[in-house]
Amino acid sequence: MKIILVHNPFELLKPRTWLAWIIRKVTKSHWNHCAVAIMVNEEECVSDFQEHYKLRPLADWVLEDEKRKIDFKYCDSDKDSQWLLDQILFASGRYKGYDWLKLVNHLTKRWFGFTIFKESKKRFVCSEWIGFLQTGEKANWAVPNDFA
Repeated sequence: MKIILVHNPFELLKPRTWLAWIIRKVTKSHWNHCAVAIMVNEEECVSDFQEHYKLRPLADWVLEDEKRKIDFKYCDSDKDSQWLLDQILFASGRYKGYDWLKLVNHLTKRWFGFTIFKESKKRFVCSEWIGFLQTGEKANWAVPNDFA
């Protein structure tokens, strides 16, 4: 399985990069996001998990933001591309992506050892999603650096 690690550099006029900076500081990592690359109909595609699930060709994904830095890591997984694709397609209709409450919980869990908001089983952060795809089991509290 090919995992894509992402570092979005801070830009004052792009608020989404502020969140990336906060994630890196809290997790003490160079990486703030991750995705997975899989083969779909003989084309390498990226499954990205942000506000909602996305699946698109790798070449298009790379061009969406040329300032971000990426690194590819290969990890052992007994899951084949079809299983991964089935999970991604199933999840795109069922799960809702992350929201701010999930991110706050993720940060307070790391800082203080407890969460503030009730957890939703339909919400993940990107690294928890990648952890699930790698193992087929829940990967609560995973961060991008866990795959570096």
